Amino acid sequence: MTLPYSPSRAIFEGNGKATDFPFSFKVWEAGQLLVSLTAPDGKTSTATGWSVSLGKDGGTVHYLHQDAPLPAG
Repeated sequence: MTLPYSPSRAIFEGNGKATDFPFSFKVWEAGQLLVSLTAPDGKTSTATGWSVSLGKDGGTVHYLHQDAPLPAG
């Protein structure tokens, strides 16, 4: 049996404007998501304060970094 490939990761780069980050893989509840931030030096940390809108085949994470859009870089 062959299973179709389905990505389970979406990667975005901050641009100083975006606050909504869409993804196109199925998630049944917000607890199945991990939102993380990677600094320019490569250090990764878990993001807090995000919310998500879920749809049939994906959704959108809404995130503000320190009450502002995620900065470039």
